[in-house]
Amino acid sequence: TLNNYLFNVNNDEIIKKEINIIKKGEQNEDLSGATLQILDENKQLVTGEEWVTDGNPHKIEAELEEGKTYYIHEVTAPKGYAISSDVPFVVTSDTTQSYTMINEKLSVSIAKVDSNGPVENALLELKDGNTVIASWVSTSEPYVLTDEELSQIEFNGTYTIVETAAPNGYILESNEKTITINQKVNTFTFDNEMFNLTINKVDSNGPVAGAELQLKDGDTVLDEWTTTDTAHVISDEILANMEYGKTYTVVETKAPKGYVLDTTPKSVTINKKDNEVTFTNEKFSVSITKVDGQGNSVSGADLELRDGSTVIASWTTTNEAYELTASELSQIEYGKTYKIYETKAPNGYTLNSTPQDITINQKDNSVSFVNVKMGINIIKKDQDNNPLEGATLQILDKNKQQVTGEEWNTSDENPHTINANLTVNEIYYIHEVTAPNGYIKSEDVPFTVTNETTQNYTMTNNKINLEVVKTDGTRNIAGAILVLKKEVPNGEDEVIEDWVSTENSHPIENIDKIDLYDETARYYVEEIEPPVGYKITTKKTYITINKITELQTYTITNEKVYIRFIVNGSDCIQCPSPTTC
Repeated sequence: TLNNYLFNVNNDEIIKKEINIIKKGEQNEDLSGATLQILDENKQLVTGEEWVTDGNPHKIEAELEEGKTYYIHEVTAPKGYAISSDVPFVVTSDTTQSYTMINEKLSVSIAKVDSNGPVENALLELKDGNTVIASWVSTSEPYVLTDEELSQIEFNGTYTIVETAAPNGYILESNEKTITINQKVNTFTFDNEMFNLTINKVDSNGPVAGAELQLKDGDTVLDEWTTTDTAHVISDEILANMEYGKTYTVVETKAPKGYVLDTTPKSVTINKKDNEVTFTNEKFSVSITKVDGQGNSVSGADLELRDGSTVIASWTTTNEAYELTASELSQIEYGKTYKIYETKAPNGYTLNSTPQDITINQKDNSVSFVNVKMGINIIKKDQDNNPLEGATLQILDKNKQQVTGEEWNTSDENPHTINANLTVNEIYYIHEVTAPNGYIKSEDVPFTVTNETTQNYTMTNNKINLEVVKTDGTRNIAGAILVLKKEVPNGEDEVIEDWVSTENSHPIENIDKIDLYDETARYYVEEIEPPVGYKITTKKTYITINKITELQTYTITNEKVYIRFIVNGSDCIQCPSPTTC
């Protein structure tokens, strides 16, 4: 056989035969691109018979023996077609013989699924090396490659499926899936797992309940909740709106009671199956100090911290700041303003009736509540309303016991300000221990302490009124030199006052030298020089000074001196001096 010329060996007749191999598709379309071979009955390649189809019949050039079986063998199918099984044919005596091999189109479908079924909205690519053959977004139905896309697919070819964007709520499958096209109908699945997101709210001791949190995508709130003692797991419904690889923020909008608001958003990037973010809170502290106007600590005030009409804490102040307890702090909200009320002032201080605001806006919150010390002034005056010095005074309590430290001597300049802390609405007494000389001791003066910042209380003394009259028994006489003295045992008597008598009584002016309450003191009036015409009174005239406000008058009497004068042989009448005759 040569060039498909067949020789009949019986009659040496030369017959020219034409054997054509035709490549068709299912729709009887001519196919190019297939690599075909002719195999002998032993499935060995007939020399020279391998070609690539071009859409036209292929004429066999090799010598084939009539009556023998040969095979059309497809080495590689056209792209987009399944490889055909070998097609046998027997060479006949026909001059022209045609044999056809038909290819079936490939079918490639790719489904995106999870454990529950189809997954929509994944962005997938089918690649041949770096060449993208197809890209699509998954739906509830498998993706079926188009004819155009299949035209790039070789039977027995190996390709990769790549997920370039995961559906919301799912992990991006970073591992490529390799597929081999080795049958007519090829179905592949590409699995996805949903990611999860857990958000914890804790302090140093564990979970914290009562915080209000939000999960946000930019300004959009995806989820909001109030924390409990367990972590918050974002629901599948919310996860379905979240993208793998994207960063979200967790924001605290309201802190749990007793905790500082964490104003710093926490970022969480969804980049793995199990995503978790922890929001940590710190407890705040509240300290309240009671001070005076100079900033010194004041003890003994009764204070309350209130939220409206609700009393959160009540305590009596000490020299240390009051720190709210954990139980009390658990009622306090960060960012809220509360009021401190004073229900009872410390002794010696006025009640501060103006509530003090405290806003909880930082980790360590402190406020000072100021009290003004009472100015209780004790004034000593005489009956003419003049300041009076020289008295010794005390403050007595309601039981007439001396208030510690409150005894002083009055001056004529400034009132005495009580240093002791006196109790509002209690009665006290101004008690005079000793009166100023010449003054009658006052009765105890009661006063009740009020809440006024400045309080003035006055004790008045009445002085004694003394006068000395020089008389001869008939009339007051002038000209005597008199002196009022205090007797000093074993010493020189003390001069209280001296004067020259007139026809009027003499008021004693130096009463501040007379101690009314010295029971041993003795006072007397002594005549130093008598009036002219009168005998000197040599005897001391002792006087008793009474503790009364009425005028006390003491009389010193002189006797006249009589002289007989003989004038012109006659007696003159008796007279104290010649000039009176």
